[in-house]
Amino acid sequence: RKEMLVRLVRANKEVIARTVSSSSSSTAGQAQRFSSVDLHAQQFNRQGGAGKEGEQLIVAHGLFGSSTNWRSFLSSLMNPSSCPHPHGLSKSFSIDLRNHGQSPHTPTMTAADMVSDLVALQDRLGLPSSFFIGHSLGGKAVMNFALEHPER
Repeated sequence: RKEMLVRLVRANKEVIARTVSSSSSSTAGQAQRFSSVDLHAQQFNRQGGAGKEGEQLIVAHGLFGSSTNWRSFLSSLMNPSSCPHPHGLSKSFSIDLRNHGQSPHTPTMTAADMVSDLVALQDRLGLPSSFFIGHSLGGKAVMNFALEHPER
């Protein structure tokens, strides 16, 4: 299973690279830029954390989902009485991907668009790096993000 997943992710990355390469050649040598949108993010803070800074988690929903799909999970995760060992998490965010929930709706929703959105989200929230969980479409966005920005 792991080998199959690695092959699928690499194949997807190659398709993105070919798409960007062919798009940039048609723009007369200009660098290809993807327009990001400001994703809606619902924040959950660790209860009783007394201002202690720790790691941040960003959770992305699946196709036709929204940030509300993860509300009860993240509320429980950030509550010390239901999850006493949060692995150093101080904040978590449930996001709406573009064209979903309260995030802007646009004519395009490519993998590169979603990666650009995640980079812009981290920048807007002041997070140089984060942990991610993605389900279905959110998983695709997060895997592509991780391949293109492993330092984040």
